[in-house]
Amino acid sequence: MISATKKHIQLFRKLQLNEAAHRRKVFGDLGEFGFEILIILRDAEEDGGNRGINVSSLSNILDAPRRTIRRRLSNMEILGWVSIEEKKSEIRVLITQLAVKFLDDWITESMGANEKAMQRIQEFR
Repeated sequence: MISATKKHIQLFRKLQLNEAAHRRKVFGDLGEFGFEILIILRDAEEDGGNRGINVSSLSNILDAPRRTIRRRLSNMEILGWVSIEEKKSEIRVLITQLAVKFLDDWITESMGANEKAMQRIQEFR
């Protein structure tokens, strides 16, 4: 017989795999790292309506080198997920409205599609 903890972990892993597959369908070649950047930018926009976030802040939040962040951002800009504004001493990154719509739709759809799985996971608490 499977213990409650093992069952809980199995259900959670299945949910994670389903979400990763769905995310790849919606966001394509963005990758996990690019997806994290979008989430951070979306949160920053919601929190204060700020005009983006600078590359140094993204680097600190993600604990990644600025050069890595810049490379990823340039790809994301080409794909239309972000826009980059270069000012005198800093580079600010903004999430595009297209990306906001995709993220919001994905979150809503994901929550609805996984409602039963989430309930089953919570039952094991």
